[in-house]
Amino acid sequence: MEYPDSFAGLAEALVDSGVDPEMLMWLESLDVDNISAAAHALEAGRLPPELSGSVQALLTFALGPDVVKRGEKSMSEAPPAKLRRTDLPVAKPTAAGSLAKALESARPSAREATLASFKRDVWAPSNQKPQASRWRTWSKVCDAWGIPALPLSRDGIEKVAASFKAGGYRSARQYFARARREHVLQMKAEVPPDVLLCMRDALRSLERGIGGPALKDAFRFEEVVLPSPFEEIPSTRRQAVCMLVLGCWFLLREIEIAALQSKHLTVDCERMEVTLTLAASKCDQQGNLVLRKHGCYCDHVPARMCPYHNAVAFEKIRPKNLEAPLFLSSRGHELSKHETIQLIRRTLSASPFAMKRAGAQGQAMLERFNGHVLRVSGAQFLARRLVPLPTIMLLGRWGSRSVERYVQEAALETFSLDQIFDPSVHVAEPAKKKRDQLNCEAVGDSLAALTEKLEILAARVEALQERPPLVVGKKAHARDPHELDKLPVTWRTRCGLWQYGCAAFTRASEAPVATRCRRCFPECAEDGEIDSNREESGSNTSSDSSSSDSETD
Repeated sequence: MEYPDSFAGLAEALVDSGVDPEMLMWLESLDVDNISAAAHALEAGRLPPELSGSVQALLTFALGPDVVKRGEKSMSEAPPAKLRRTDLPVAKPTAAGSLAKALESARPSAREATLASFKRDVWAPSNQKPQASRWRTWSKVCDAWGIPALPLSRDGIEKVAASFKAGGYRSARQYFARARREHVLQMKAEVPPDVLLCMRDALRSLERGIGGPALKDAFRFEEVVLPSPFEEIPSTRRQAVCMLVLGCWFLLREIEIAALQSKHLTVDCERMEVTLTLAASKCDQQGNLVLRKHGCYCDHVPARMCPYHNAVAFEKIRPKNLEAPLFLSSRGHELSKHETIQLIRRTLSASPFAMKRAGAQGQAMLERFNGHVLRVSGAQFLARRLVPLPTIMLLGRWGSRSVERYVQEAALETFSLDQIFDPSVHVAEPAKKKRDQLNCEAVGDSLAALTEKLEILAARVEALQERPPLVVGKKAHARDPHELDKLPVTWRTRCGLWQYGCAAFTRASEAPVATRCRRCFPECAEDGEIDSNREESGSNTSSDSSSSDSETD
């Protein structure tokens, strides 16, 4: 008998196969609403062990034993799942170059595919569509004015800029950069100086009064209502909780969550540690497989917030295919951006947080929490727990001071002027003063104990992180050995020439000898030659890239 691929068909097949009807409600709670979804969930290993047998019996009855046997192939042996999202970062690390492959790619039959692959990686996957969209927008505005998009001219720049200003474009600088690139590529010539001057004038007009980038909304991680990791809950709920907890501790962006694969999560039960491998991220375009660790913090935070115990609870439903996405959609694929954000919002909806806020004049109410909310909230939580800013930067893979925008509100939450403006403090009776003094001493003791507890947590978080010895700008330098004891603004490389705390930089464990600073590493200098080139940090500071940081941090 053939069953329709619908919820009614699933229910009918379940009853006919003799499976307990109560399993239907369980399947519905896991977003399994038809026979195909049941097959996907079984293959992806998303079902609890006590449910997998029943679903397998149901599918055998509904689809036949041959179909089910073909789907029983071990997930570890199955080919990697094809990614549905085109914006995910893809890391392709290799041990060594292959001359045979390089020569093979130059054969006439392979040249077109080789060049296409090369050009495809000029822009990150997440940036390819925005780049194309900016040029289409520029061309459409030029068409509306009846002027050619290229070559760039003073008249064209003024007209396009005027339309951008009327349209309220905040990121016009990126459109101008795209137009300059197209001019050089298509016209085979540099943009004339008078046109560049006109662009600078236009940008001043466009950016006047627009203000800085808006701070991203966050929540207090310690106030989130979460189930205990020892509690039995539906697997979809467990996945959402684990995603939120790990996202806050590891300071993950939405796109990094979606890009995680099952093999990237490691749980060490002996050491009681959880390790996350980030194959690639915004600040790690080369895919250096950055490792970050956390341990069991149940002595310092409630068990519901512990990264280790939440990871252990997630192990029961973790995909068996090591190449599969770590967090799966209801169809067994990687989460889309919308699905990830909706999972976060549903998990937070049971907590005492306002889920919407007022927009600008004439706008409807806006959703508060979006793709960067776990990253921002986690950074603020760690700052409230006295974790040093350098450690937060290391955990979050920040190479600029943009992290300070995230944690700046955390310092204000413990600041109060109540006692300063309370008249009773100044006119208190002597007996009340004595009583208040005793109370203050008790509060002081409690505060000292709490501070000590927080300092222990901060030290544990810091101890688990590996701090690479190199900081990389134009060259690889030896980092400041006293980073942890200094503010980022005072960090200087060993050579003393680069104040990298105020610049955009990346961290690395190794670098080719040819790219190392000769002052930091005199042993690399040839014939005693010392390279005195300074890093030009000013052009790479976060303030110069604030227009892009607002969307990509």
